[in-house]
Amino acid sequence: MVVVSHNPEVTYIQGQIADSLDLILREESPIGRAQRLSTSLQNERTLVILDDVWENLEFEAIGIPPCCTVLLTTRSRDVCVCMNCQITVALSLLDEDEAWTLFKRCADIIDDSPYALKLKNVQRKIAKKCKGLPIAIVTMASMLRGKRVEKWELALIRLEETQTIDVEEVLSSCYACIKLSYDNLTKQVSKNLFLLC
Repeated sequence: MVVVSHNPEVTYIQGQIADSLDLILREESPIGRAQRLSTSLQNERTLVILDDVWENLEFEAIGIPPCCTVLLTTRSRDVCVCMNCQITVALSLLDEDEAWTLFKRCADIIDDSPYALKLKNVQRKIAKKCKGLPIAIVTMASMLRGKRVEKWELALIRLEETQTIDVEEVLSSCYACIKLSYDNLTKQVSKNLFLLC
């Protein structure tokens, strides 16, 4: 499994694949590394998972031979089209009830606790701001788990004030949720000088 992310770097992708295969790549050029990977991957039946792909990738340049089965995850249908995906499985957004259930689980919200009753309206509004995107829901809920009422209210205010970037409406809401949690995490790390993942 390889996390490709926003700016794919061929040598980094090759390194992740090599690590999964316990293969040491001594070649310095991407072409030499690709040939070595391709030879190794042809020897056995392999599933290569490319996660978070944002643009077209040339499998040959990476070293993924045609005999490999490749599964990729992407946010863009255009990437699937460009890469000639044989089967495309679209995952829909969570409906409001599913989103709230996931949010409650990740934030450790117990419906009948006095704390939850006091925050319920704020929590629901924050969950709605995540627009049914699991990554945004998990990120926000995990960030706010166990926080005081003031932190929840501040998070909601910041989400409502956030200027969206020039992407689809749903992704911009996701971006706002993740950015807020990242900003909060950065402040905590600078205060405590440690980070637990």
